[in-house]
Amino acid sequence: MALQDHFERMTKRETSAKNRPNSRAARSRSAERGQLPAEVRLHQDLVGAIIDQRLPAGTRLNEANLAKAYRLARPRVRSILSRLAANNIIELKLNFGAFVRRPSPEEARNVYQARRFLEAGVIQSIAENPAGYNLARLRELVAAEKRAYRNPKPGLHRLSSEFHIILAEVSGNQVLRKILTQLIHHCCLIQSLYLTPAGPPCLVHDHEELINYLANGDVSKALRVHNRHFDQIEKSLMLDGRNERAGDLNAVSELALL
Repeated sequence: MALQDHFERMTKRETSAKNRPNSRAARSRSAERGQLPAEVRLHQDLVGAIIDQRLPAGTRLNEANLAKAYRLARPRVRSILSRLAANNIIELKLNFGAFVRRPSPEEARNVYQARRFLEAGVIQSIAENPAGYNLARLRELVAAEKRAYRNPKPGLHRLSSEFHIILAEVSGNQVLRKILTQLIHHCCLIQSLYLTPAGPPCLVHDHEELINYLANGDVSKALRVHNRHFDQIEKSLMLDGRNERAGDLNAVSELALL
């Protein structure tokens, strides 16, 4: 009888152990789930800060400080920096670390030329069949741009850039959207380095005018606004000489609060 009781107790313990998840593995999975938002947040914060020109071209990104600020292991931070490097947003220098990229004047011209050409294709596609596209998101963004320009604050550059990203999304061509998003982020880097002291021109009226021509299916006028828009942006850049605005991010306290 005593042997039977012992066997039953052993069986219960074994069954309980099988049904109970491995605590170490569970903690590991839980930690990974907890760290994933931090990784996403770090990626978004870095891209957003570059778009908003709070991290100008040439700024050094301290891997150890980023890891500490976001409570991430350094390999995870390194992985995020590698992704940004693959998208030409930052560059990794052996023995020196990660830096926000500094596009050359020639590269800047090529980037704007490529973006101008690709966006023209998007605009023509939408204008040829405006009924097939939802322009409401673009109108909502223009309204937000107008409010932002009346009361300027951080994030204004992001809104202006977002208009062009949404324009690509509206077209429904995901390949173009991905390429244009990278080019638009690249343009933000270029502006942070070469923009004239007067700052970027306020071109919200171009966005609004473009939407109206798209809605009316007027391809030629939509393209005319598009080219004028890019002409004005490129005129605001000093591509014959660098407008040094880069800094060195030795701490990430500001970035951690973005």
